[in-house]
Amino acid sequence: MTTTPVRSPGAGTIVVDALGKFVALLTVGTGPTDSSDITFGSPMYWLWEIIKAEFPGADLYFEDDDN
Repeated sequence: MTTTPVRSPGAGTIVVDALGKFVALLTVGTGPTDSSDITFGSPMYWLWEIIKAEFPGADLYFEDDDN
């Protein structure tokens, strides 16, 4: 966990686990603010269901060095 603020250019960044698996998509802020803002990761298992419903042929291919 980090307390370092994330700025807008970080939005859309993938979050990976210790094994390099894509586990979340970073969402940053709700717009200009003079106080605290919201930063969170949307879980990939949840996003993938939405993506597949909208784009049935969607596929993610990540090269795996173990193959």
